[in-house]
Amino acid sequence: MTTRSSESESKPFGPPLTRRRALARTGAGLAALGSVLAGGRSSGVVAQEASPPVDEPSTIDAPGVVTSQRAALAVERLPELAETILQQSGVPGMAVAVVYDDAVTFSGGFGVREIGKDAAVDADTVFQLASVSKPLAATVVSSVVGDGAVAWESRLADIAPGFALHDAWTTQNVSVADLFAHRSGLHDHAGDLLEDLGFDRDEILHRLRFLEPEYSFRAGYE
Repeated sequence: MTTRSSESESKPFGPPLTRRRALARTGAGLAALGSVLAGGRSSGVVAQEASPPVDEPSTIDAPGVVTSQRAALAVERLPELAETILQQSGVPGMAVAVVYDDAVTFSGGFGVREIGKDAAVDADTVFQLASVSKPLAATVVSSVVGDGAVAWESRLADIAPGFALHDAWTTQNVSVADLFAHRSGLHDHAGDLLEDLGFDRDEILHRLRFLEPEYSFRAGYE
């Protein structure tokens, strides 16, 4: 997503839009959507606009319980809420999906892909996630850990026997937690260049064994 690039473009939204500020404002709006789903009330303008009124039909259950009615209400209010988020955050566009009971009840886009251009965001727009992929990956692995299939302390050598790093001792002991904590010894952005050159995931993982460590195993962070 592209943020505003000049001071004049940022003025309607107050202080210059930084990455941290954009994420905070967008997150507040998404929290408001969660409030609609759970029937709760959140603070802030966006949350207040998104919260169900006190005279909501009795088919809406007690706060904290996500129901099909609330899921439908969230979808109904999405266009207005999305527009509010875009206006307050300065983000030019976003894609939104609502999943209820393992079924996608809504997927679509709002706004444009880049400020000053007309290409709209839709359900199939590809975004550069960058480090947002880290909490997504951690969430997926947390689910598997919660199911008991693996543990954070599980060794990669047991999960993926072909996985190897430069040093044999590290290869035999590096765990899932070590990789998520960035303490495996691999240098910053290891493997990124290979991805840029078009190598697939399997080849990138295979070639990690040829990278000399940047620091001793579990003795640093990169």
